[in-house]
Amino acid sequence: MVRLLLLSTVPTVDVLLISTARCRPDDEKAFQVEKEALRKHATQFTDQVYAVTVGSETLYRGNFTGEELLEKINEVKEILPKTKVGTADSWNKYADGTADAVIKGGVDIL
Repeated sequence: MVRLLLLSTVPTVDVLLISTARCRPDDEKAFQVEKEALRKHATQFTDQVYAVTVGSETLYRGNFTGEELLEKINEVKEILPKTKVGTADSWNKYADGTADAVIKGGVDIL
């Protein structure tokens, strides 16, 4: 799942969030659709998009390993190189070492 953190409301991006909110985080086809939506819409609003989070508690639920999540984050960073990209997860995944690859991988936000 890809989510945008906005500095202001942009109707096109709001539609993007609604259309992708029901996707399973480990569904590769859905991730490809989300990346294409980012290419099409978020690149037009770089002044309004503060950050993008990739995965929401996907480490906590066990959808991805830290390495797999870092790979997906980096794919999004390639699309939006001037936008902060990271993830949001449960604190215990940072504490128990599950997120070490993400922490050490140079993501912009946790």
